[in-house]
Amino acid sequence: MEHITLWNLLAFLFIALGPGFVKSTIGFGFAIIALPFIVMILPLKQSVAILSILGTLCYIRNTYKLRKDIDMKIVMIPLVASMAGRVLGMQFLMGSEGEYIKIFLGFSFVVLAIYFAFYKNRVQIQYTVKNGLIFGFISGVFGGMFNISGPPIVLYFMAGNLSKERYMANLQLYFMLATLFSVMLHILYGNVVWSTVAFSGVGYIGVLIGSIIGLKVFHKMNVNVFNKAVYIFLAVSGIYTIITSAAAVL
Repeated sequence: MEHITLWNLLAFLFIALGPGFVKSTIGFGFAIIALPFIVMILPLKQSVAILSILGTLCYIRNTYKLRKDIDMKIVMIPLVASMAGRVLGMQFLMGSEGEYIKIFLGFSFVVLAIYFAFYKNRVQIQYTVKNGLIFGFISGVFGGMFNISGPPIVLYFMAGNLSKERYMANLQLYFMLATLFSVMLHILYGNVVWSTVAFSGVGYIGVLIGSIIGLKVFHKMNVNVFNKAVYIFLAVSGIYTIITSAAAVL
């Protein structure tokens, strides 16, 4: 695992500010924003483990705040499928060569950028048990590989016509339990060591500070312009990851 240095800790603190800021302004998953930067200073497997720990801490806090609107029956079907998917995703992460899986990660960023830019409000699915299993499993696979599990499961929960409060509460509960399961898998696979815990602690401070700043400026900013900037960033970082990883393989 990567040796802890003051530079890496400070860099990680500033990296975490951005995802915390973005998460509080547009509701974007911080893992999507953080991962392209984190893999520049840390190995991919450790980066994903850290994001799983950070996600669990954030979702515990959010779930507690929204606990009155939780309905476990809504969460169970996609959650069970997600756990199976996360086991498979973790197998891909642990069994693949670093540069090859980074190429896949780069393509995933480009696809996410296209989805959020053009199809986020157009794609609709039926709220059924079958789709709960399918989208939960897909969410789990990407959660196990990269800790990026949001888009598939958000589509599923949005199809349920839940109230805003029930939607957010159950989504946070799903993420909390799913990322906690991922943390357990990372521990079993040996991805969680002292340096992982240290970076997670520093990162959590950065996420909290970024969230506070984001909430303060949210009402003063043009969210649509900011959204487009985020999508462009995702696409560019994906292309950069593909090129650099492919160059390392060739």
